[in-house]
Amino acid sequence: MIPRLALDEIRVSLSRFPVVALLGPRQVGKTTLALALQKSLGSDSTRYLDLESPADRARLTDAEAYLDAQHGRLVILDEVHRTPALF
Repeated sequence: MIPRLALDEIRVSLSRFPVVALLGPRQVGKTTLALALQKSLGSDSTRYLDLESPADRARLTDAEAYLDAQHGRLVILDEVHRTPALF
């Protein structure tokens, strides 16, 4: 994989803020970057949800309970625009 300069910037932002958003046009590598972050942190300390997946969307039926249960883990919500009710 191509080294991503933004990966270090994301790590710094995550150390300073509880929420970090990756924004950009389609097909620029947002998901690839998020997955690289997950891989670098380890799957034990992260949870990746692809909100195009009905199973992953179902996990957020009670989003507050799900996120509370993930305390101490980085939760990556990919394709979050598929679930506008979260906001």
